[in-house]
Amino acid sequence: MKIETDYIKREAQKECYWLQGGTFDLVTWTQAMMQNAADRAGSKIRQLEVALRIKTEEHDCCAADLIQWRKSAESAIGENAELRADADEFRKYLKDGESILGRLSRYNKEVEQLMRMFAAERIAKERLRDALNEILCLDTGRLGDAYVIAGFALSQKPSARAQLVESQGSY
Repeated sequence: MKIETDYIKREAQKECYWLQGGTFDLVTWTQAMMQNAADRAGSKIRQLEVALRIKTEEHDCCAADLIQWRKSAESAIGENAELRADADEFRKYLKDGESILGRLSRYNKEVEQLMRMFAAERIAKERLRDALNEILCLDTGRLGDAYVIAGFALSQKPSARAQLVESQGSY
């Protein structure tokens, strides 16, 4: 193997590997070049170690996430089975051809209707309470008005009582 000595001398001049006597020492130069290569290799190894540590941490995080996702999926499968069982129990309340969402809609309408009925009963109760208080405050000479007040309280139209009050004045 033929080594080009001019190249080696130029590189040695760059790296200042000339001895004081002006002669070139190939052994010193070779050791210096090998040390330089070892330093670069060591630096690259440290970089790769850092990259490997980062990738290992990422892998550990991904593995932990994967375990968590698997547990979550298993839990969801269990919940899905429970929901299916609940849906099967719920089907007996469905009309022929009715979907679960249709039943829920029908149920909501029934609840709204019951709430309207409850509100109407509460209003009637308040009207009766107000009428009773009014009757209790009447003079003995006006007891006939008690029937009118009670009649209006029992009617479904509270506006009729307001018309009577306007036409006769206050009780």
